[in-house]
Order: sequence, then C-alpha cells, then structure tokens
Amino acid sequence: MYEQYERRMQRIAAFFRKHRITFLIGFIVILAALFVIFGVGITVSKTSCGSITYGDKPDPEAKTTALRVEYEYRPITGMDWSKEVPTEAGTYEVRGFSVSFCGIRRNLGTAEFKIKKKNVTVTFADKDIFEETSSAVFDGSDLRADGLVNGDRLSGNFTHTEEDADGVLKVYPEYAEIVHEDGSGANDCYNITYEAGSIRDARIWLELKTGTKTVKYSGNPSEDVSSDTVTISQGKLRPGHKADFHCITVQSGFGRSDNEIDPATLKITDEDGNDVTGQYIIYVNKGLLAFDKRVITISSDSAEKDYDGTPLSKNSFTIRGDGLADGDRLVAECISSRTDPGISDNVFEEYAIVSDTYGDVTDCYEVTVKLGKLKVNYPEDGEIDGSDSEEFDLDHAGGLRSGNPSSGKKTILFSFRGQSRRRYYFRENNYMNYDGHTWKNPAGGVAYEPEAEYLTGFALYDNGYQKDRVLIRKRRLSKRIYPYFMSGKEYESDEDYYEYACDTFTLGLDDSFEYPYYTDYVFMGEYENYVREYYMDVPSDVKAVLLELGKQAGIRQGSSTMIRDIAKFISTAATYDLDHPAFPSDEDLVIWFLTQSKSGICQHYASAATLMYRAYGIPARFVVGYVAEGKAGQWVDVDIDTGHAWVEIFLEGTGWVPVEVTGGGGGQDGAGGISGGYVDDGGGGFGFDRADLLIAFEAYSKEYDGQPVRLENPGWYIEQGMLKEGDEVYVPNIVIYAPPEVGTYREDVDIRILDKNGQDVTYEYSFGYSLPYVEITQRKIEISTYGMTVTEGEGPAQNNRWFISKGTLASGDSVDIVITASQEDVGRRQNWPDSVHIYNDKNEDVTEMYSISYNPGVLEVTAAQEEKKDK
Repeated sequence: MYEQYERRMQRIAAFFRKHRITFLIGFIVILAALFVIFGVGITVSKTSCGSITYGDKPDPEAKTTALRVEYEYRPITGMDWSKEVPTEAGTYEVRGFSVSFCGIRRNLGTAEFKIKKKNVTVTFADKDIFEETSSAVFDGSDLRADGLVNGDRLSGNFTHTEEDADGVLKVYPEYAEIVHEDGSGANDCYNITYEAGSIRDARIWLELKTGTKTVKYSGNPSEDVSSDTVTISQGKLRPGHKADFHCITVQSGFGRSDNEIDPATLKITDEDGNDVTGQYIIYVNKGLLAFDKRVITISSDSAEKDYDGTPLSKNSFTIRGDGLADGDRLVAECISSRTDPGISDNVFEEYAIVSDTYGDVTDCYEVTVKLGKLKVNYPEDGEIDGSDSEEFDLDHAGGLRSGNPSSGKKTILFSFRGQSRRRYYFRENNYMNYDGHTWKNPAGGVAYEPEAEYLTGFALYDNGYQKDRVLIRKRRLSKRIYPYFMSGKEYESDEDYYEYACDTFTLGLDDSFEYPYYTDYVFMGEYENYVREYYMDVPSDVKAVLLELGKQAGIRQGSSTMIRDIAKFISTAATYDLDHPAFPSDEDLVIWFLTQSKSGICQHYASAATLMYRAYGIPARFVVGYVAEGKAGQWVDVDIDTGHAWVEIFLEGTGWVPVEVTGGGGGQDGAGGISGGYVDDGGGGFGFDRADLLIAFEAYSKEYDGQPVRLENPGWYIEQGMLKEGDEVYVPNIVIYAPPEVGTYREDVDIRILDKNGQDVTYEYSFGYSLPYVEITQRKIEISTYGMTVTEGEGPAQNNRWFISKGTLASGDSVDIVITASQEDVGRRQNWPDSVHIYNDKNEDVTEMYSISYNPGVLEVTAAQEEKKDK
C-alpha cells in the first residue's frame, strides 16, 4: 500500500519537473489576471449620477472590478475638481476613479447632474391681536416656512398689509431671506412662494351699563342720588376671567349726572390674577342719576256770571301735575276782578311754595302758570240756542228762532278772522226730515258726520284749491260752528277759541264746471249708503208736484246742467220778502211757497231746494248757520242778523257741497238774508279776492337741539302792494314761545294801519298777512353699524357695535340701540339695528325729534376651504 502511494507521488513529481516551465508561465498569467481584476479593475459601467433636490446628497454610480471607486465634483462652469460633495442648488459634473490596492487610479468617466431648488412656502401665520389691526406691528417671528433644509433658517422679511374686498386685514410677505447655518444666503436653493395671513382683532366687545336712578323731590331738597349697579349688557367675559366694577358718581342737589365707573375698578383679570383688560374693548353706557324737581301747573280758577254791575273775582287755585310734596304748601293770591261784560285773565301776584321744615322751596319745582278766565256775560236777552234745537220752525214769521230781527239789538255771536276778503259761510246745524212745516232730526239720529264733512275739503285740497285758515272766537254760541271746507285739521286752544284749516271753493254751476273728485276716500261707499238712506226722503205728493214744476221749467233728469237748473228755478220762483204773509197751517209749506205765496225768506228757498234736489235723485240736506263778509287778516264780528239757511247736496267722490238758492231782493237788514241774491250770478260766492296789501313775517327755523325758543318781534315786510302816503303799519309786540319739540308754532297778531295822525284806517285797505311762526325741524343723523366676516365653523357672524357717522346728538341727548342681527349659515346680510331710541336728559323719548338714516355693515359667513391633497 505504501509502495503504491510512493510510486504515485514519484510520477506526479516527474510530471511537474517535465512541465515546470509551463507551470511557471501559467502562474505568472494568473497573477497578472488577478492584478487586473482586483487592482486597477475592469470597468463594468461608467460614472453616472441622477438629479436631486436641494437638501439631498448626490448619489453617483460607477461599476468596476477594482478594489474601490472614488468620486470628484465640480460646477459645470469648469472650476477645479474637488472631492467635496456639493450642497448648493446648481448644475455639476462628477467623475469616478477605480483605485487599486497599491493606489493606482483609473478614470471611470464623467457625468453631469443637477441639484434642483427646493420648493418652500413662506406664510404669515393667522394672528389674533389685542389692539386695532391698523396699528399692529409685525416682525420675522410671525412668518412660517415649511420644508427648510436642516440648518437653514429665515433671517429677514419684508411685508405689507391691506384690507381685502371683505374688509379683512391681510399681511402679505413680499420677500423672505433664508440663510444657511453659517449665515450665508440660501435663497438660491429654494423656489419660494408666499401666502398671506389674516390679522384679527381678537378683543371682545364689552358694553357695561351703569345703574340709572331718578329721584323726584319729595320734601328733602338735599337728597343724594347714587347707584353702584354695573351690568354687562353686551358681550361676556372669557372663561376664567373676572371683574368687580364699581361706580363713583353721586348726584348732590337738583340736576342730572352720568353715572361714572371708578377707573380703579375698570380692570379684568384671569384666574392667575394677571391683568387681561387689553383683551377687551370696553364701552361704558352710562346710566343717569337724576334728582328732579317736581313739575306742576298752577292755574288760577275761572269764574263766570251775567252782568249785574258788581265785580267778579275768584281767589282759588288748582294744582296739577306732580302735585306738592308732603309738608309743602302754596302761598298766592288772585288780584283780578271784572265788572264789565267780556273776558279777562284771573291774574295772581307772586307765588311761593313753602315747606314746614325747609322754608321757601319754590326752586324745588318746575312751575307752569296758567290763568283762568273771569267772564261777565253781555246783558242782552236770549242765549243763542235756536240753532241748537232739534227743530227749526219754518212757520216763524220773524225768521230764525235764534234772535228777533225787529228787536234792534246787535248781539255778537262770535268773531272770526280769515286770510281773504270774501264771503264766509259757517255751518251750525243740518237737518234730515221734513214734515210739511218744520225740519228736524230724529231722536238718536246722526246729523253731523265729522269725517264725512272733511271729505269735501280733502277733495278740494287734492285738486289744488287754495287753503285758507280761519280763526273763530265764540262769545255767545252754545255749540261749535264749522267753516267751509274743513280738510282734516282742527285745533282747539281753549273753550272759546278754535282754529280750522279750510279751503276756499268757488261754487260754479255753469255747464262746464267739474266738481273735484277725491279718489282715495276709502270709506266713500259706506257713507254714500248712509247718505242715500237718510237724505233722500220726500213726501210722495210733494215729490209729484216738484217734478211737474221742474218739467214745466225744462229741468231734465240726469242732464249735465241739472244741478244749476234746479238752483236757478228755486232762486227765481219767488220774491225775497221779510214781511211775507203767513203760511196756512194745513198746507205744505214748500208747495205753498212755490205755487201760491211766491215770497219768503232764505228758509223757504233752502227748504224748497232741498226737497227738489231729492226729488231728482240727489241727496240733499237743510242747513242753518251764519254768513258774513270777511276782511283779510282782520277780526270780524258776527251778530244775530247774519243768520241764514241754505242747502247742501252730496256729490259722489266730492262730498257735501253748499248751494246758494235764496232769491234776489233780500239783504242783511233782517234775519236770513244775504245781499246780492243768487250766488252764481258772476262766478260764485266763495271766490278769493286778491288783497291790495300783503304783509309777510320773516320765518325763523332751526333744527331740534333740545332747547326752547323765545322769539320776540320777528321782522316783517310788505310782500305785495303799497301803503298810501303818510300811512304806516302798526304791528304790536309779538312773543312766540316754542317748546323744544319739532313743530310749527304760530302766534296770533292783530295788525293795524294808522295814518299820520295815528288814526286807524285799516278799513280803507283790503289786506292780508301770514301769521309769524317758529319752526323746529327734525335733527338729521346717520347711524352706522359694524360688520363681521367669519369662516364656516367659527360660529355666527354677529357684531353689536355702532357709531354716529353723520351729524350729532343734541346736547344732553343719548341714544339706546339694540342690535341682535346674526348670520348663522354661509351667506351675508346687512347688520340692521332692531331698535333705536333717543332720550333727553329728562329720560324722555325724543326719537321723533330726529330724522335718522342708516348705513349698515355686512355680516358674512364664508365657506371653509378643503385642504389640498398631495398628488
């Protein structure tokens, strides 16, 4: 066995000896191959490198069989190669080398690559501040840049602010500086975009309301008024915040003061005791502390008696209003008396209010003095009551029952003053039913419908007729009288003085006349039914006679001249005669008047016309009253002899219209007559004659300012016409007092014209004048409200802040505004106030003294934007 192994080894050794040269060469070849493979290496792939983004490292690649590979870099611009790996954005070259174990380097080729700029967004973060947004200051700490490479940072910035279309303050970054960790600039490594941020005033609107307290003098002139109540009327504190407000105002003595908050307590703290007042916008709505005087009216009492030659006096008083405080008493004495017929003021001398404890306390009261009247009646017989009766006797030969024309007495019934020189008619009563001899109104019947009476005035006013103001002073009338035509205004200043707003109206009964039609009179239909029910009744036998008489006179039913034709027929059917023969008691008065007697007075003419209009289908009524010639701007006395009767007809859409039918031949020498006969002979009896002289007063007007006006002797001038040589206008002393309220305040004035000797020659002129007045107009202000814009999900848009943007409040006035408007959902609305009230320093509502316009802000909820998703 051993021998076999030995022989084998000998054969192997012999083989190697024989081929030793071959083996040596092969070994050398193998060593060379290993050197190539593991030394300088064999190139598998050349150098390559993909582009990257700033912040990432280059990743070059070259494949070789060498021991290792090394890389070198340089910018594409051709600078020296360096083993330092580039980090800045730009374009570069990279080359690789295979390196043997003995340091032999072999170039593996060059590749180009880019380091691209990194995208980054610089944002100004939404910011809540506790100050006015327009005054906020911003720095780099308010910027955010997401995606900066580690070590890079924002170093500086430039921004600007502006409001967007919705009024939201935006901060726009314009340029941001980015630096590396070593402080060198890094902006070239980034693609920078900018986004604006919103700035919001995060302060909470807080309205504090201090207590209001009013005390009225009750016997102690030195009472103090205070209130320590402070409530949060608008807004609320943030969770954990607290405040303890107190008032410091004390009203000592009479007057009014704003209830101020103690500045030392005007502080809000958080749960740690830190002062957080700056997080709130605080508005103090100051309550009012008032110590008011008692407001009373002291009136001397009135008294009346018939003339008996002895003086009339009344030493007593009436106190109205707040009355006197307990323990106080009035000390005063009336000094007036009157003996002769007429009316005078019941005047008292100085008054005083005295307290049992404090003495004279008159200054503790606001006193208005009103004087009663002492009235001594005229001695003439007969209270004027005939027109007040529910019957008007046509069979009375003396005419009107309200007086006896043959008595020779001139009893003054009333006085009036108009603005024109014309004939004035005054209605005292009207009647429905006729029984053959008398006119009467049924028991419980309505003879006077005020609103229906106004209808004609409305129709005239609506059609451009000129207005006329008539003042009436009653003297011996026991009921009211009404001038034509009332248009809705009626004033009463005291029991003997009335003022009406009237229209002039010319009665035209010719073929071309068109009556004014008032189209907007809403209750016309209902009242027309009433009129046709009560003012169309005619006894059947009387109606037949009237229609036959009308047929003979050529009166045609429904013709355009029917109203005029009836008036002319009646006015010419008889002769006016105060001494007419008595009427038979068994005959119908109207038929006897038209067919037998053919003479009579106004009552007979008016009665006949009333029934004839009814017979032809026109509602009519019998009217009694007074007629007098007016003198422009002058008082005219109306006595019993001016009593008169006429007819009124009802026209659809117009109302009651008087028609004068009394025939010629009459006069004002006795009851029931008017001079000139038939009114429509030459254009009517209600015409407006142009005055020879017109006097105008200078107007005084101002905006409401909470203060009264006392205007003495306003200036005047002659607006039209001229005085005769030597004559002059006498204007008495005029004082107009206007309270601090919107309105027009006039004062009566009795102007006279005097000649060079001081004699009154007013009667020689036809003149008129306007009444002097003071006009207080509404004060104009504009109230603006704030708006608010929120994003959906942030709660409702609501803002109760406001300010006066135009005009000012009058001194002492304050405004109380409630705003609860809220926009809950996506959309917008205007921020209108719920209510606006203005109060004066007496806590009285004076809102009507202002003309208020509004400029509302906008409340808006915008839709939330969805977050951008990475693609």
